[in-house]
Amino acid sequence: MTGTLAAAAWTGVVERRQQGGLRSKDEGEKAITVRTGFYCNLKAFTVEERARHAMESHRLKEARVEVKEIADGYAFRFDGEKISIAELGQWVAEERKCCPFFEMEIVAERDGGALWLRLRGSEGVKAFIRNEFGITAEHAAETNAMSRALDEWVGKTEAIVVPAAEAMPEEKYSFAPTNGEFAGVRTFAEQVKHLAAANYQLGARVLGEKPPRGEHGENAPDSVKAKAEIVEYLKGSFAYLHKAAASIDEKNAAVPIELPNGQSGTRVGWLVDALAHSQNHYGQMVEYLRMNGIVPPASR
Repeated sequence: MTGTLAAAAWTGVVERRQQGGLRSKDEGEKAITVRTGFYCNLKAFTVEERARHAMESHRLKEARVEVKEIADGYAFRFDGEKISIAELGQWVAEERKCCPFFEMEIVAERDGGALWLRLRGSEGVKAFIRNEFGITAEHAAETNAMSRALDEWVGKTEAIVVPAAEAMPEEKYSFAPTNGEFAGVRTFAEQVKHLAAANYQLGARVLGEKPPRGEHGENAPDSVKAKAEIVEYLKGSFAYLHKAAASIDEKNAAVPIELPNGQSGTRVGWLVDALAHSQNHYGQMVEYLRMNGIVPPASR
């Protein structure tokens, strides 16, 4: 089976966890893998619940159409006609009972498209997923090298920009420097919204789509105002860049594409542009944070 979340076929995973290669703790309430040190709560389910979860895992396996390696885990794509977002969400809710160390993200493509489940975590979790969920070299081969490299850089950029946006208190989102030549510069909120809007627009070029929320001129929708809304908008823009990176391969990366406005470019060029632009504005966000006595999370 190539690239399956059967990987997660629950009964098989539990059997491996109970048979050796694992040692028990607290009278079998938890199991810890020798290789990773991550605890799995083996008593999270009753017998009936475990059987039901195994059935749902099998359904996910049948709906799986692709697996991709990402910087800190793996992404699984499902046929949106075979599995619903509610069913995928229920599986995630159940899986968290046993494996709370996973970070799980569901992305639903628009117009009834595919569903993605990104399974990731802190250092060591990726190896845990690979070993316990049966991801082999054959699965890894499904992810082309260029897409994987681009996606890794999307993840690295996301990992510094989003925490920086979260670090600024809401009352400081309207801050803009005044001591020096800063007349007319963007506020912190405007910096983040502008960065995210550009991500959406450049990602849309890569995907051959219209920007998902009508972005134009590198401006975010006026409806995005409060800090929580801006941060979610920012996170969504990076999810969109992950999707864009996944669509690039060695065959289409450098193919010239003409835009309706007469400009032209390539998929890889636009994605790199999005990352360079994000890093540029991250530098400005850093200055705004430090002017307000806040050390950026990436520098702590």
